[in-house]
Amino acid sequence: TQLLSQYGVISKVIMPTNPTTGSSRGFAFVDFESQEALDKAIAEADGTDVNGRSLQCMPSVPQDQRPARPARQDNRGGNDRANKVYVGNLPFGLENSAVEEVFAEYGTVTDVYLMKDRVTGQDKGFGFVTMSDEEEVAKAIEGVDGSFFQGRRLVARVPLAKGERNTKKAPDTSDPLKRLYVGNLDYEATEEDLLAAFNEKGIEVKTVYVARDQSDGSSNGYGFCSLPESLFEKATQEMTGYELMGRALKVEEAAVKTPKKRVYIGGISYDTPIETVETMCRDYGEFSDFFMPRNPENYDDENGHRGFAIVTYEESVGEKFIEENQELEVDGKLLTVSEARPKGEAGAPRQPRGPPPEHPNSSKLYVGNLSFYTPAETLQSAFEEFGEVYEVYMPQEPSTGSSRGFAFVSIAKDGAANAVKELNDAEVDGRYIVVDFAQPRGEKTGGGGGGGDDFDSAEADDGFGGDDEF
Repeated sequence: TQLLSQYGVISKVIMPTNPTTGSSRGFAFVDFESQEALDKAIAEADGTDVNGRSLQCMPSVPQDQRPARPARQDNRGGNDRANKVYVGNLPFGLENSAVEEVFAEYGTVTDVYLMKDRVTGQDKGFGFVTMSDEEEVAKAIEGVDGSFFQGRRLVARVPLAKGERNTKKAPDTSDPLKRLYVGNLDYEATEEDLLAAFNEKGIEVKTVYVARDQSDGSSNGYGFCSLPESLFEKATQEMTGYELMGRALKVEEAAVKTPKKRVYIGGISYDTPIETVETMCRDYGEFSDFFMPRNPENYDDENGHRGFAIVTYEESVGEKFIEENQELEVDGKLLTVSEARPKGEAGAPRQPRGPPPEHPNSSKLYVGNLSFYTPAETLQSAFEEFGEVYEVYMPQEPSTGSSRGFAFVSIAKDGAANAVKELNDAEVDGRYIVVDFAQPRGEKTGGGGGGGDDFDSAEADDGFGGDDEF
């Protein structure tokens, strides 16, 4: 306004903004009270340098009088798929030149287009590469598809036509995959180092992954590989003790998820020490978790508690504990022993209900029981198998900035149900994740923090109700 007001009286200024971010879209409409002022502003202000950018000033044209725009080419393979290759499961943070280098081995690369989120600018983990002819496309797909690049097995194929959905191939059950744990890794060892070690022994692995700290990306000193069951015995025998970068590897079958049973023990006397309850539970059987919330009113008392405990056993042990301790008495009080349930749940399975989506064609999914080291990029890649992912939101602890063990994924509606079906109870970074439709705030019956446990958020009351809220 200050720049253009020197040419005449301005009656109105409209500056459109991005509805998502609120930032300027880079253009504006200015109305002058006289045609003379308008003509003078166009003649003298056009080309003026403002903050390093050259202004374009021209008369605005009513929308119904504007010429039709030419059809826009679809970089993703819509209107122009000639000589293009879709490449997926890309590492995040890549430059175009890195992808070009991979494909240059199979011919002349004329263009690389890596997809990014329109709002955040973050990588989406896939893109499109244009080769010079169809023969090079065929060579590139054959050479790149299934190959490893920076620890990821790439996917390469002909791009789908607009509106066409990718159909997943039925898994080969003739030689199922088994998962190996690889420990005692050097902290500088990468996926490529691990892959090369297995290849040296003639062992073909399908996937390889080094667990990393989410905060700084440093190695945690262990990883996982998946390989055909027929190679499992050879791998464990020949890779156990294998020296990689001066360290002898520890190789064994990755732990298999064991069904758990959470046991609620209520009515505990406030005079009963926490250690007494813990010892009693341990004497009955090994547990994976013991939770006895402290009473904030007497927190300084090491035995101050709220009169109940939650103990996680293997399913068979937990069921037996409940069955055999219906008349359990400790320190003169008869205890209540039952299966622990999320607050508000009466035993019926939770019905999928989603909140009003932020994107008109999206559904929001809750993802729980995440490893604290799982990055958003891993979830983005996993869910993109089922539809376009608009956002991955991972709540963090305010004090430390670390993950709270759960996330929310906004995904295209037509892929949401399949994502829930296929990814619920899937293994990600060594943990079996929980995937369901997100509950609207105030209506949730489960989900929350604490490493993704399927209970209400621990922010208000340690994630559990009082003695009678189970």
